[in-house]
Amino acid sequence: MHNVKEGDVIVHSVIVHRGNLLEHDPNYGQPVICYVCDVPHKALGFARIEDQSSNTFDTFAVPLCQSCASAITDDAVLRKFWNVEAIQALLGKQMEH
Repeated sequence: MHNVKEGDVIVHSVIVHRGNLLEHDPNYGQPVICYVCDVPHKALGFARIEDQSSNTFDTFAVPLCQSCASAITDDAVLRKFWNVEAIQALLGKQMEH
């Protein structure tokens, strides 16, 4: 069982942790695209997404730009993970008919 700490966000068995890469990490400073805002940047921050909703207990590590790593909420990571904007657009089109 995962130890949930204050600040962790749990939605449908998904937990998000955010952090910063340290200079000795091999990914530190590598060119990546931010998971949340889709902007190219150097890898400095990350989010770890633990999807406990399946039997496989999938874990994903995704890069965050410095702005998103310090300013966003875990909700932004979850919205991207669940593809909320696409779901809302689909629901909006269904409501028009």
